Amino acid sequence: MVALSEAAFHQLPTPKTVGEVMTQPPEWITSRTEIFAVVSMLAGGRRKRVPVVDDGVLVGIITRRDLMRALVTYTADKETPDHHDTTDEVAVRKGMHNPVSSQGFSAI
Repeated sequence: MVALSEAAFHQLPTPKTVGEVMTQPPEWITSRTEIFAVVSMLAGGRRKRVPVVDDGVLVGIITRRDLMRALVTYTADKETPDHHDTTDEVAVRKGMHNPVSSQGFSAI
């Protein structure tokens, strides 16, 4: 990666401000938004995170990584020791990996 001096930066053509390159209008969700709605928003591959706003206040941000971790945790919580089968686990992990990689999700 090449670092630019401040003088060199100011000689670059516009844009020079965040306002010139940010996504408009902003897309956001609330903390009460259904998980599957967020998955749909992020599945297109154009965005990797969405701000969470409640009552006009930024309260957090949800990322693809957050969703993947939640899915893995949820799946792990549903497993019971009596029904744990390594072959099934491998098949599930492969099945989860293929669609994720085709959607451009970054690796965890």
